[in-house]
Amino acid sequence: MNFDEYEKEQREEMRQRELRRETEVLQQKEKARCDVEFKKVNRRALANWPDEKLAAWQAGFPSDSPQFILAQFEWNRRLTADQVKAAHWAAWIGLAGVIVGAVLARLLEKL
Repeated sequence: MNFDEYEKEQREEMRQRELRRETEVLQQKEKARCDVEFKKVNRRALANWPDEKLAAWQAGFPSDSPQFILAQFEWNRRLTADQVKAAHWAAWIGLAGVIVGAVLARLLEKL
């Protein structure tokens, strides 16, 4: 290896170290921003937000951040609530069907 190649390799290594340092600094700043934002919001506040606001808020954070995970829990809670409502109505319709069926059976039995 001649001197020019060695110098080029050293410059490349230095550039890589600088990029890693810059990346670490950016990650630390993002983490600090996430920590500050995390202190501002709680699950009850998220529950009151409309879907659009929750989606926009969630999109502003990386997928491994606490905010993103909280938003995912909120989406799951909303989905579960909708499914419970649907199951509730299905149960009432099923009960009405059983009652109507029992009444019809009784009436047809007398004929």
